[in-house]
Amino acid sequence: AQNLLTNGDFETPQLSQGSYEYVGALLDSWLYSGQAVLINIAGNSPWTTPSLQTGYFDNQVAGIQFTGSISQTFAAPGTGAFDVTWLDTGRPNYAVQNYTVSMLNVSTSAIVSSETLTVTPGANFSPESLAANLVAGDTYTLTFQGLDSSGGDATAFIDNVDLSGAPAPAIGGLPLPLSVSFFAGFVWLHRRRMRGAA
Repeated sequence: AQNLLTNGDFETPQLSQGSYEYVGALLDSWLYSGQAVLINIAGNSPWTTPSLQTGYFDNQVAGIQFTGSISQTFAAPGTGAFDVTWLDTGRPNYAVQNYTVSMLNVSTSAIVSSETLTVTPGANFSPESLAANLVAGDTYTLTFQGLDSSGGDATAFIDNVDLSGAPAPAIGGLPLPLSVSFFAGFVWLHRRRMRGAA
């Protein structure tokens, strides 16, 4: 299924190897707030090195330091169940970070799904997921919000964010191939019964 988010792998714009930027603005559809940072972790980086942590996608990630956040707003193309998947871990040799990922329906101001996670400093990237029921045409905002419950210099790395799903068809009932098969079977059975009664 097509990813409804833009730049979910944080590969644009491409920073120089090992560099980072506290964006503090909207950048390629992601809004970076507070201590949210775009990081190129290729080569020697002050955040981490490929030899320390594995499992990330390509060479850039978003960092949620302290109580920083990243968010992206989009319109739901259909009604039904959607899944957000991403990779996360914690910054090596720093405090434990926890964060909340939430889906807000901007149209109704209601949070439709949310969960809080804790990342382990220095661990390899691991997959996470969040399920959400969306309504066609409504606008939503996906947010990764740092909590920093430890009170230290804590950062969660986020990468490869994907939002996809299988919206329900506009017309209820069985999918077309199943409906046709069911109807054909019913006609065949009816004719057989009629012949047996003759």
